[in-house]
Amino acid sequence: MRIMVTGASGYLGWHLTRCAVASDHEVLGCYFANPTVVPGATMALLDFTDPQAGIEAVKDFKPHAIVHAGAMTNTTDCEINPESATRTNVEGTQHLLAAASMLSPLPHFVFISTDLVFDGERGMYREQDATGPLMHYGFTKIEAERAVRNYAGVWTVVRSSLIYGPAGETTRHSFLDWMLAGIRRGGVTLYTDEFRSPVHVDDLCEMLMAILIRKAWGIYHLSGAERTSRYEFGLLAAEAFGLSQDHIVGKPSPSGIISATPRPKDVSLCVERAIRDLDYHPMSAEEGLRRVARGSK
Repeated sequence: MRIMVTGASGYLGWHLTRCAVASDHEVLGCYFANPTVVPGATMALLDFTDPQAGIEAVKDFKPHAIVHAGAMTNTTDCEINPESATRTNVEGTQHLLAAASMLSPLPHFVFISTDLVFDGERGMYREQDATGPLMHYGFTKIEAERAVRNYAGVWTVVRSSLIYGPAGETTRHSFLDWMLAGIRRGGVTLYTDEFRSPVHVDDLCEMLMAILIRKAWGIYHLSGAERTSRYEFGLLAAEAFGLSQDHIVGKPSPSGIISATPRPKDVSLCVERAIRDLDYHPMSAEEGLRRVARGSK
């Protein structure tokens, strides 16, 4: 299968490109700001906000599948520069969809979305639950999802959560790397009342490959199966890496006028559909963190 991956210099994109190559697929990994190398893959510069650039890349490679993992993901940057976020996350996705629509047969289009499309009022969200993002980042992802759902070919929207795992040979790191660095420096503050469903990058890549092989259609939540606060996750990480939990301070997240960026409280995801359709068996946070710790020694 010929697979085109955008955001290949990002954390997920780099790991997915490597995973697809390991599965003997022909892969085009597209990057923008940070050139990167994945052995066995063809790597290419692509500004997918440029409609013509997307058309040329798609026509030249003729992918059977496109996994659009490239995005402007820093939530604070998206709040500060909403026009740039919309241009990258919404218009860039529309341009790629238009390019894909020129091929025959139409490639499978897989869009990487986020748990932040929800308002966080109750948690353990299912695919069919109403969305209501608080952040501009989440809003751009919802708008892009709408465009993907109008694509004439097979499409899949994958909503994920905080992604962690081994560092990899990329300039982008997972939030786990930031967390561990803070603990090792002697102190990190983590919120006790914000809940997500962190997912190991190996689990996510494995399921993305399963979606491509099975041509699974529709919206899927692919995250960890547990509802975990950042503070709880930090304690598990410290334990897995043999670090002192005394260096972790737990506190409530800022709210109201104190916070410049609206923060949803609980955007944990229910993964029952993926378990049923894709035979998904996500690692627990404890198991996943231990795997990362073992691999780092």
